Amino acid sequence: MSLTDDDIHVIFESLDVYLNTRILQALTHGLYTGILIVTFWSIFRSTKNSTVGRCIMVLAISSLYVLASVALGEVWAFTHHAFIDEGQNCYAVYSELYGFSPMSTQATLAAGITSCISTVIADSSLIWRCWILWGRRWLVVVIPILCTVLGTVFKAIESYHTCFESTADNNDDSFDYSGGVIDWMMSYLAFTLTTTLWCTIFLLYRIMSVAGSSHGPGIRSYRGVLEALVESATLYAIALIIDMVFVACNLVNGYYVDVLTAAIKGIAPTLLVGRVAAGHARPDDSAQESTRTVSSLNFGARSLSTMQEAQVTRSAELDEIDNMVERNIASMEGDQEAGPLDLV
Repeated sequence: MSLTDDDIHVIFESLDVYLNTRILQALTHGLYTGILIVTFWSIFRSTKNSTVGRCIMVLAISSLYVLASVALGEVWAFTHHAFIDEGQNCYAVYSELYGFSPMSTQATLAAGITSCISTVIADSSLIWRCWILWGRRWLVVVIPILCTVLGTVFKAIESYHTCFESTADNNDDSFDYSGGVIDWMMSYLAFTLTTTLWCTIFLLYRIMSVAGSSHGPGIRSYRGVLEALVESATLYAIALIIDMVFVACNLVNGYYVDVLTAAIKGIAPTLLVGRVAAGHARPDDSAQESTRTVSSLNFGARSLSTMQEAQVTRSAELDEIDNMVERNIASMEGDQEAGPLDLV
C-alpha cells in the first residue's frame, strides 16, 4: 500500500503517543500502588475500632485499584499484541491499534466499562460522605446523584461509539474522536466535575458551620480534614478541567491528560482515606477551649451529636437534676440533627 509523507507522519505520531501513554499509565499505576499500600498500612495500624464507614471506604478504594489494574492489564496485553505479534511494519501496527479487530474492540470496551464503574464508585463515595455529614438529607445530594448517573450514561455512550467509529483523522495535530464522541466525552467530564465540586463545597460548608458554631470546637480543630478535602478535590478537579480543554480542542496530546485523570480518579480518594487514617485530619483536642466541648464530626466511631454530648458532660459535672437535663437536651436536638461523619 502506498503511503504519502503526511500519512507516515500521522502514523508514527499516533504510534508514538499510544506507546508513551501506555508507559505513562504503567508508571502512574506503580505510584498508585505505593499510595494504596501506605494507605492500607495506616488503616490497619490504627487503634480505632472498625466501623461501617471505614469498611465502606476500604472497599471503595480497593475496588478502584482492582478496576485500574484490570484496565492496565487488558490494554498492556493489547499493546503487546499490536506491537509484537502484528509488528511487521508501522502500518500493520497502526491498523491493529485503530482498526476494528476483535482484540481492539475488546480492549476499548474493557477500558470503557472499568472507567464507568470507577466513576460510579468514586462519585458515590464522595456523595455518601456528604449525605452522612448532612444528617442523611437527600435534598443535598439529589443533584450530584443525577450528575453521576448522567455522567456514567454519557461515558458508556462515548465508549460504545469509540469502538465503532474511526479514531483517526488526517488533520495536523488533531486526531482521535469524531464530533459526536467529543460531545459525549465533554458531557461526561462536565457532570463528573459538577459532582466533585458540589459535594466538596457542601462538605466544607457543613464542617465549618458546625465547627465554628458556639458549641463547636472551632475551625482550627478541623484544619487537617479541611486541608485533606480541599487537596483531594482540587487535584481531581484540576485534572478534569485540563482534560476538558484537550478534549474540546481534539488534540492528540490529550491522551496523556486522559491517562493522568484516570489515575487521579483512584489516587485522590485513596490519599484522603490515607490521611484520615494516619491522623492528619484528626481534630486537635488541644485547640478546644474546654473538655466539655465535643465535636459532632466524628471521623472514627459513631458518637452523640455535639450538643447532646456537651449537655451530658455538663450535667455530670454540675450534678443537675434529671428533668432539667432532659429539657436541655430536647431543646438542643432541634438545632443539631447531623450525625457523625466517618471518612474512613
